[in-house]
Amino acid sequence: LNATLKSYCSLFADTDEYFGARGTFYEFHPIAGSYHVQPPSDAWSVRTSFDHIIRLLQRAEAGPFSGAPLMFIMVTPHSANLEAVASKHGRFIITRITLLAGQHWFRVGSQHKVGAFTFAQSKQDTDITFLGNALARRMWPPTGDKLDRLRASMNPEIPPEQVISRPPQGPQRDADGNQE
Repeated sequence: LNATLKSYCSLFADTDEYFGARGTFYEFHPIAGSYHVQPPSDAWSVRTSFDHIIRLLQRAEAGPFSGAPLMFIMVTPHSANLEAVASKHGRFIITRITLLAGQHWFRVGSQHKVGAFTFAQSKQDTDITFLGNALARRMWPPTGDKLDRLRASMNPEIPPEQVISRPPQGPQRDADGNQE
């Protein structure tokens, strides 16, 4: 339920197809384009998504559509676990940035609940990894200016308007500090 686009991939395609899901990411085989990938944050999902992206990029290099740009922008918890895999397939990694915990926000996928948070400040470091073939690297280079704008968009000076405050902890106090 964290979908904001008309079509997306979902592990629960059988139910989410009514909301625009087109199947699981692992059944998704694009030949061109630029895609945002944000798998569940468990290690298995992150690694399996990364491996799937590498296979898609390898196929795009040698396949009949090798002249088409293909890029994935993968958002994951910061993890050194991908470093070993990434080092073997470094030619596909265009760049990676790390956003520090408490310095960026995410849309929370609970919009369907009354009183749910729409945005929440991240409690952990987050990696944004740009992976792509050579043509994607040339067509859509993540330059310093673009990366700066990405960082700024995820860490607004003023928290997003849609943030719904958490219920206060402990007794309420008025403006003078008196307990209500």
